[in-house]
Amino acid sequence: MGAQNPRFSEPLREDFPLESVERPFVRASLRFATPDDLDAIVALEEAFPVRERWSRDAWFHELEADNRWVQVAECPGASGILGVITVQIIGGVADLNRIIVAPEMRGHGVGAELLRAGIEDANSAEADEMLLEVRHDNRAAHALYARAGFTEIARRTDYYGTGVDAVVLRLELAEEDDDDENQ
Repeated sequence: MGAQNPRFSEPLREDFPLESVERPFVRASLRFATPDDLDAIVALEEAFPVRERWSRDAWFHELEADNRWVQVAECPGASGILGVITVQIIGGVADLNRIIVAPEMRGHGVGAELLRAGIEDANSAEADEMLLEVRHDNRAAHALYARAGFTEIARRTDYYGTGVDAVVLRLELAEEDDDDENQ
């Protein structure tokens, strides 16, 4: 059985569900990002339409902010960064601000590894919930988030442009067991 985080009701890391991964699973190595990763992170943005890309300046501020947890995925034998996740934690709320996987690595489990790490970061910071928004037509992301337990709480009409809605998703993080309160 995978490692159990006391604030998360499901097993983490090894047991994260990957049923919909269509290609061979890649065991990515994750680490916290540094300013030296900025160029590689910005290069991942090239896969998106220009109007949906984050700027170099936006990523610089993500890496520098005190309340951001930015991790990158790498793979032994592969060059460069395979993906990145940034989570902003304020009080009891963790916002998954961005998760990107290199196009050639999509469907290999890298996104699941990054999401798992983001959830662990939120648990480590004792967040009560994680929120995110995703394009309504991003089927792969919706499947990943559903497997992790996220549920839809709202829609933002035309958020990404005419006819492209944002779906706001929420994951309730498990409360720590406190034996003192139960006695």
